[in-house]
Amino acid sequence: MHLRLIIASVLAFAAVADAAAQAPPAPPKSAEHCPGPDLIAAVRVRAGDKGDIPLQAVATELGSSEAAILRALPEQFRVMAAGSHFSEVWADVTGWDDAVFAVSKGGNVFEIHGRIRPGEPSKKSRYFNLSPGTPGVAGHLRPDLVITIAAVSRHVRGKEQHGIAFFDAAGAEVFGVYVPGEGEDVDQKVKAQYLATRERLRAYGDPCALPPS
Repeated sequence: MHLRLIIASVLAFAAVADAAAQAPPAPPKSAEHCPGPDLIAAVRVRAGDKGDIPLQAVATELGSSEAAILRALPEQFRVMAAGSHFSEVWADVTGWDDAVFAVSKGGNVFEIHGRIRPGEPSKKSRYFNLSPGTPGVAGHLRPDLVITIAAVSRHVRGKEQHGIAFFDAAGAEVFGVYVPGEGEDVDQKVKAQYLATRERLRAYGDPCALPPS
């Protein structure tokens, strides 16, 4: 009896989750988060020559979004493209030899080390289902809620860091796929694979028309 109730509860939860995924997403308030000249100037004064600024803190200070703050940095620190290229970018990062999948939630940062699993769109919902059965991050992603994708190469707390970040309609980073290591410990082979991904991302073009860096 208890087993039947548990199974029924699980099925009910799955049905609710699937229905939620099929519901249309809320329209973005500012899909592209294109910074104006004043914001670009303010960010670059703070960033210096290494782009070493806390994106969330500066976004709060300047009344903007993480995506806009990142986009305001010189191009040497970031290459950005529309979220519609999610499938191509995801397929690209699955080719890296290693990675760190990172999610920031409620002040916590969760990191999962290992190769990135491939995936495919669900035939029943808006989820992008990661392939089961291999080590690394598993689950179900929502590419339709990814508005911006960025290849980020910055110094964080003085240390070199590289990765691909995925931003939502509010301009907040939802999750990222990063090159293992920081500073002198960066995995150079994976860094080279990241740089190749960055160039492919550059080829997609940025939806924002920005002045030259």
